[in-house]
Amino acid sequence: MPNIAILVGNARYLHLGDLDCCSHDVDAMEELLNGTGTFASITKLKDTSASDLRCKLSEIITDHKPVDQLLFYFTGHGSISEDVLYYCAHDFVVARPNETGLSTAELHGILRLSDANLVVKIVDACHSGALMIKANNYLFPEVKQGFTNFIQFAPCLDSQYSLTGDPLSKFTDRFRSAALKKSEGRVFYSDIAATIRDDFLEDQEHTPHFITQVTGREVFVEDASRLEPLRSRYAVTRTNQIERAIDAPNARPLSQLEILQTADERFASRTAAQAFVLRLTEKLSAKITSAEFGGLFEAKIVKYSDFFDVGSRSLIIRVLRKEARRDNFVGVTLKEQYRRRSIVDMFANVGQSWLPIDESEQYDLCLNCGLSDIQLELVIKPRYVALNQFVLVVTCAPSLELCYVFERMTEHKLRDWGVFNSEGAEITARWYKVKWTDACDYLTDTIRDNLKAVIEKSIASTADRLSNNGG
Repeated sequence: MPNIAILVGNARYLHLGDLDCCSHDVDAMEELLNGTGTFASITKLKDTSASDLRCKLSEIITDHKPVDQLLFYFTGHGSISEDVLYYCAHDFVVARPNETGLSTAELHGILRLSDANLVVKIVDACHSGALMIKANNYLFPEVKQGFTNFIQFAPCLDSQYSLTGDPLSKFTDRFRSAALKKSEGRVFYSDIAATIRDDFLEDQEHTPHFITQVTGREVFVEDASRLEPLRSRYAVTRTNQIERAIDAPNARPLSQLEILQTADERFASRTAAQAFVLRLTEKLSAKITSAEFGGLFEAKIVKYSDFFDVGSRSLIIRVLRKEARRDNFVGVTLKEQYRRRSIVDMFANVGQSWLPIDESEQYDLCLNCGLSDIQLELVIKPRYVALNQFVLVVTCAPSLELCYVFERMTEHKLRDWGVFNSEGAEITARWYKVKWTDACDYLTDTIRDNLKAVIEKSIASTADRLSNNGG
């Protein structure tokens, strides 16, 4: 049975920002896979519409089935909707993800057509700054059934800005480097995963995510020496890049003072941080209030200089507790009553009423740095009684190097004429890592498009229900 590879790269988008590096990513992966001699067929699909992508994937797999190993690679934008990852096609529209994108479930359904003994999926989805963490679920849920053996490589998509690159995306470049590291003997997929993990140990912005349902001895290339020509060219390219980046005649180790001065240039000042927060909230306010909702809603905007929204506090605590930060601009501390309780007491009282419902009850969250307007609440109130109210809360949690931005949306039902429930059902809970120098346009566009997609879906569902049964 043959081994086949399908490489999908979308660099040009009709409705999203272009990603030039994704075109180079596909070419680099093709060169790498050709060098292994492992794959009898390697197919590249660039800038493909969703309908064409579905057809071509099915055709390629059907023409070669059954296969021994199927490697699928994707580079481009990703989008999250209701906990589902969509691979964005050339014609992707946020409001219509199922029609213009490929969901993880749909992709897996197509890949299963191959009857492959091993499916390897490598994802380098550059969804701009939008990693959704809801509860403790991973973006890429574990595959429990349907594949005989399955391996997945994927970055944890906190931020597109640092994942893209020139000429290659960061994760694709690291994958290629890891695959070329051994110069002799077999290279296993587990070798590549281990090297990537080590490469990202000091990277506070990204933690690659792997899924393996295999023995651990699955082979990427039987003889690493086959990759020597590519390894040599890659080493020369790397050397040239380093030489261009360093002024050779003056090259010397940096002094401690220079190291500290360089770090200060990377860290945000109070003025720069406040300017970013104002830039983000002003742009988001303008884009939400100008969004088209068919005249069915009106938007009210309120700004706070603290973590006012209780639901957002839970999300912020959950995320920041696990993040390695160089500062305490936002404090997350265990409350005194829980610090005093011993482990023995906690086990002895499991199930008792004093145990916290969520982490926001167990931890204090405090803004220590004194920035203003760090939380924006947008109340999207309907003009018609058949529609529900939506509340979007966007929160900035500052840190020296990055700003954490949290997006939480809830839906509120009518409880009296003109009055909606104060507590709403959570629809989305996302968080982003953004550089302080960012212009915010892509982030604000993403948040606005997420909101529009939810509201448009609610309008369509309500209209459909009313037309079918009169209410």
